[in-house]
This record gives sequence, structure tokens and C-alpha cells, in this order.
Amino acid sequence: MTAGNTSEIVTGGKVRKRLREALLKFFPRPSDIRMVLNDSLGQTLEQVAGGENYTDVVFELVEWLWRDLEGRLKPFLEEAKINCKASTPELVAIADSLAYIFEPPSYSLHETIQTFLTNIESRRELFSYLNAYKEMHEVLHEISLSRLRFCAAVNARLLAPEEPLAVDIGDSLSDWASRASQANNDTEFPDKPPAWIAKLSDSTCKLSGAEPKQWETALEQLQNIPRREMSRLNDKLIDNAQRLHSEELIEDLNAILDAAKAEQRSSKVIEIESRVSRFRDLCVQLVQLVKAHNLCQEADDFLREAAGLNTVTAKSLMEWSDINENLCDVDSICPSNFRVSRTLDAARKFGSTEDEAQATSDFAVMKSLFNDMFHEMDRDLLKTLNRICSEVLRVTKLLEEYR
Repeated sequence: MTAGNTSEIVTGGKVRKRLREALLKFFPRPSDIRMVLNDSLGQTLEQVAGGENYTDVVFELVEWLWRDLEGRLKPFLEEAKINCKASTPELVAIADSLAYIFEPPSYSLHETIQTFLTNIESRRELFSYLNAYKEMHEVLHEISLSRLRFCAAVNARLLAPEEPLAVDIGDSLSDWASRASQANNDTEFPDKPPAWIAKLSDSTCKLSGAEPKQWETALEQLQNIPRREMSRLNDKLIDNAQRLHSEELIEDLNAILDAAKAEQRSSKVIEIESRVSRFRDLCVQLVQLVKAHNLCQEADDFLREAAGLNTVTAKSLMEWSDINENLCDVDSICPSNFRVSRTLDAARKFGSTEDEAQATSDFAVMKSLFNDMFHEMDRDLLKTLNRICSEVLRVTKLLEEYR
């Protein structure tokens, strides 16, 4: 099979898509599928799946079922057939047609690997952009950590204006300016560099110059760069992370794992399973964190508007039901995150308080906890993205060697 038709391979990922579509069509309400899950496996829907909407919930449910074909998926399908017989024989036929899920995959490990590599190749530019923005992020982080060094160097020059700028400071500034410029060349829009790169070069020139009046101004400009630019760069990273469409990569990775089960056990196949499983888990984590970020971003927009009011109550916020729903969805995506749990608890307290003064105070507490939760969640997202950018090189190299 050539690379040109690898996208036509019918893999386990395609079967999962078909199953999701069937569940959404014939179990259109969460209560319907909740009953099937409870009767077949004794689990609640909230325990195993979450998401921004019902479609996301069904996606997470199918992924959970797929991790144990015999122990989870098979009894679930049997119960689904029983439940749907009273309503339509069509779903019975669909469920019966999925019986071949439990047979060995029809396509080889080589073919599923080729499909994955083809899709990774189509994302090569995106990974290049991500690595460029990561490098810029690292530069800003290093500048932020060097504030005390800058202050000490400028103070030393002010005391002895005839002395040159400390060599280590000059070298660091030149290195950051060079790295930022080189990274910009690998971004999507290299002809439109962010203004802070020019400011960094300007600060470098002034701090190295012989005009004492410019040193403190340059120092202030340099120290303000990370504070003003870090959040914008984070937004760039998160935007490109969403463009990866990691859900599609998860399908490809699951297909590889499905195919690997039919292969003769060897050290190379075992290594592939281990590496692919690790990369898939990172992709799943990224999908969940991106969903949580989008929910938090939407809630943050509403909360910022309310933060400027003198008094705030749940009844006075037209968007409160949306904010509360978003926080509940975030909690379902990140059920073990204590920052999410305490923010949701604070939101419930605010929502139940009728006294204006107390509600305003509760809102301030909730907003503070929300900000901390949102900040840490985005930090986790960026850490996961960093690991994915590193791991994709390793897993791609391993799979190319096997192919």
C-alpha cells in the first residue's frame, strides 16, 4: 500500500468514529446512555467521561470503553442492543456489525504507522511554529529571571560610569536578541516580528552605550518586556496547539496500538507500544487541557466585565448560568484538580448568597481562585505541549525506523 492511499485504511479509529455516531444518533440524551453504562458496567457517566457538550462526553466515553475491549466495550454494546430493541432494530444491526472490533485488525502495523507518519508530516509546519514560539517563551522567561542581575549591573555602571557593562550581562543580552530573531524566522509570519524583539535589541544597545541617562530607561524597558509579552506568547502557543487537532492523532495512535496486538511479540514492537502509548496519553491530556482552557477563557471574559462593578450578585449577572456551567464542565474534565474543585465550591457559595455585600465579597474570593486555577491550568497546558513537541521527534524516529 502506498502513502497516497493510507488515509483510506479502515482502522480501529474509524470504528470508534462509527460507534460515536451511532450512540449520538440512537441515544440522543445523556440520560439514555447513562442508563446503558450503569446497567452494563455499574459506572456513572460522570465518573468516566466529561466535556464541553454531549458530543465531547460521547467521545470521552468511547475512548474509555476502548481501553478494555472485552471488559468494558463488549458488555456495553450488549446492553446497548438490549436497550435499543424496543425503539429501533437499526441500532441492533449497527451494534452487531461492530462485532468485528474484537477480531484482530485487518491492516498491518506498517500500514497504520504510515497513516500516522503521513498525518504528522502534514503538521510539520505547525510543530515548527510551536518550537519557534517555545524558544521565544524561553527567552522571555530567562529575561524575567535575570531582573536582579540587570539592576545590579546598571547600579554598578552608575557608580562607575567609565566602566563598561558587565561582560556576562552583555553576552546574555546579545544571546537573547539573537535567539529571539532566529526563532521569529521560523514562525508563521517572519516578516512581522513582535515589537518586543526590537525593544530587546534597543535595550541592549543603550545598556552597552556610554549615556548614563539611557541606562535606567533601558532597564525599565527590558524588565517590562516579559510582563507585557508573556501572555500574548502563551496565546500564540495555545492557538497553535489547537490547530494540531490532536483528536485525529489519537485515532491514528490507537490504530497503531490495535495493529500491534496482532504482531509477533518482539522487543521492537514492545518498544513501539510503550512509546506510542506515552505519546497518545500526552495527546489526550492536551485535548482535555485545551477544552478546559477554552471554557475558562469564556468564563474569564464574563468575570472580567463583572469585576468592575461596585456590587455583584448571581442574579445581577446575566451570564452567571453560563459561567457556572463552564466551571462544572471544567470540573468534569479535570475531576482531581484541587484548584478547580475549590473554585467551583467558591462559585456555588457566591451563587447561593443573596446579600449584596456578602455576595460581592464572595465574588472577589471566587475571582481570585479562578485566576489562580486558570493560570496554573495554562501552565500545565504549556508543559504538556512542550513534552509533546519533544516526544513527537522520538516517536516519529522510532516508527520511521520500523517502517
